[in-house]
Amino acid sequence: MARNTTITEEQILEAARAVFLEEGFGAQTAKIARRAQVSEGSIFKRFPTKEALFFAALRIERPPVWYLELDRCAGTGDCRENLLAIFYNILLFFHEMLPRTVTTMGSLGPMAHKTFEGMEHPIVTDNNRLGDFLHKEMETGRLRTSDAKLLARLILGALSSYVFSAMIIRQDLTPAELHKIATGTLDFLWSGIAPDPINGKAQESGRPFSGG
Repeated sequence: MARNTTITEEQILEAARAVFLEEGFGAQTAKIARRAQVSEGSIFKRFPTKEALFFAALRIERPPVWYLELDRCAGTGDCRENLLAIFYNILLFFHEMLPRTVTTMGSLGPMAHKTFEGMEHPIVTDNNRLGDFLHKEMETGRLRTSDAKLLARLILGALSSYVFSAMIIRQDLTPAELHKIATGTLDFLWSGIAPDPINGKAQESGRPFSGG
């Protein structure tokens, strides 16, 4: 088989990612090499060990792209449309991240948690970032006042659960399907978090997600 002498590191990582997601850490590097159309030696010139290749291939980029949506949308534009864009980008993130996370944890077990030693866990960071955004929107009357951190956790939990369930049953989630999920989730929540339609101000509520 002809070898591609100009293959990039990213092409090797793409091949490794596909094979590791199919077979876990036990996948043979020879199979990765064949998929990437390089020799095994070429792989190990760039990655000293199989473990290094595994973590590089399944690495999750931080911060996620949906953080940029939070920064772009804060305090401006139509709040409902902003939330829809945020929900959709969160779904895209989970669609990419969850298979990698499940494969890493399933393959390495407790060793996978060492990735987060000495740092705030990404789940906590994500919840805090979304919660801070929602809190600011509540303070300016763009959303009804409620427990912003709880609302953030409910949003992230609902969206991640849908993607995880689809992954388990091998349901293909197209961009159109992800947009439908984002829209449906927002539709269910909006009546409880929308500002008062009369004066545009957030209403104080004795409990999160009260309608009115």
